[in-house]
Amino acid sequence: MVELWGLFLSSFISSTLTLLRGGSELLLLYLAGQGGVHDSLLLWGIATLGNSLDGTTSWGVGLLLAWRFLFSGLSRKTPSCSGAHASSGAARPAALGD
Repeated sequence: MVELWGLFLSSFISSTLTLLRGGSELLLLYLAGQGGVHDSLLLWGIATLGNSLDGTTSWGVGLLLAWRFLFSGLSRKTPSCSGAHASSGAARPAALGD
């Protein structure tokens, strides 16, 4: 039973972290080669579940960060370009015209 939890955690972590890539595949091959201790379909399902849940978690975190940082920035007032030039007395570029 501990091996199955290890496979799940390994597939969950190695789905995102590049330093641990391939670890879950090696563990899956090792457990499948144990000679019928665990069903191959069960091992494949646990590894697939771990990878899928990590992908969903990464997507959800990305969505939350987008809402937090991108959409909150849209509500802020941005300074206008004409106000900065007018108050400082700087000359406007000729392309803007008078």
